[in-house]
Amino acid sequence: MAEIVEKIVKPTVEILGHISEKIPRALAAAHDRIGTMARDAATHFEKVEEDIADRVPVYMVDHEGKVMKVGENELTEVALHDTSGIRNILDDENKTLGKKPGEYLLGPKSPGKEWPMVNSEEVAPGTTELSRATQQARGAMGDEGANNYAAFHYKGKDGEFILVGRSKSYGSHSEQYAGVPFLANKENGNLTGDVVAAYSERAPCQRRSPKCAAWLAKYFPGTDVSHSFIYGPEKEDETVGNEAHASYLKDLFK
Repeated sequence: MAEIVEKIVKPTVEILGHISEKIPRALAAAHDRIGTMARDAATHFEKVEEDIADRVPVYMVDHEGKVMKVGENELTEVALHDTSGIRNILDDENKTLGKKPGEYLLGPKSPGKEWPMVNSEEVAPGTTELSRATQQARGAMGDEGANNYAAFHYKGKDGEFILVGRSKSYGSHSEQYAGVPFLANKENGNLTGDVVAAYSERAPCQRRSPKCAAWLAKYFPGTDVSHSFIYGPEKEDETVGNEAHASYLKDLFK
């Protein structure tokens, strides 16, 4: 666990400190909050050490709908006898339902009104089960790239598991890759429970399509949502968040 503190928490605090020196005070305050959360988390890592081998199994869905189980620095096929509940959303080739053209759109907003936005909570990277799930998935993929990762925690009488999705350049965002399988399979009667929490490395986007902050509010109302790096509502916020995210990934893969 001390290694995780050195590789994730301390570098995160240092990165955000450097960025805060270069940006307007209002934005710097947001990064100072993340740094404070990371420091606070570091003081509790004795307890986290007991929980770091998180009890909920983690799976990764790719852009074609293929689902693999996330292990320590590897992805493996989902076993036929897997009892987590993940098999309820898979076909014989371990593929799940994805977003088709025209499905699960945000739709038009009411005249003179903005779409409701999800209220996402800032958390320091690596300090929650879902944020660690994205780190585990990145490690299994060996992915140091800028594309965003999101994790959805499903819980029901038929099982409990976490599904991680990755955004695609000029394609769907990570929240949709990870979220649509639950919507589609719930509609088909394959699931009995609900998504209870969702996490995105960057905050759900607000400024540009597909406006994930509004999309989550529409399709996953009441779900606890969290993130680690700001991403909107202004373009300047996106730039700052992207820089912090890039620095975080650089240190994560040291």
